[in-house]
Amino acid sequence: MDVIKRTGIREKLDIQKIRTVLENAASLLKEEKNIYQKEFHYEEDAYDVIDIDEILQDIEITLFDGIETSAIFQAILHSLLSRAIDDPIYDAVAKNVLLQRIYKQAFGGVYSPKKAYKELFINYIDDAVDLGLLDKNMGSLFDLDL
Repeated sequence: MDVIKRTGIREKLDIQKIRTVLENAASLLKEEKNIYQKEFHYEEDAYDVIDIDEILQDIEITLFDGIETSAIFQAILHSLLSRAIDDPIYDAVAKNVLLQRIYKQAFGGVYSPKKAYKELFINYIDDAVDLGLLDKNMGSLFDLDL
């Protein structure tokens, strides 16, 4: 089965990419220091409440040959938001899926905000040194990869 990317390119459907989006969105709950665990009174980590395999099964039902990636994105959100009626943690996961999409559109890849800011800062320093806006020692005096 093929998907059509927003650039018009056809490529083989990779369910693992959808799984990665969902796992990244769910793992951002952990980075948020489990505020959802406290807010919704979960006894376990909020991340552990999310059933990614079940969400994937919902999404796979809607897939067809030649589906556009934007339709896959809509299917992901639909699956998450339909679950949010019964469990608000899925609303938080949907929010994180949207954040990933924004970062992908803005920065050209799937990022967490922490990773995006770090990489963009390092690129900014490198570009500023190359343009002569910053001293050439800026890149060598500081370990920016920490």
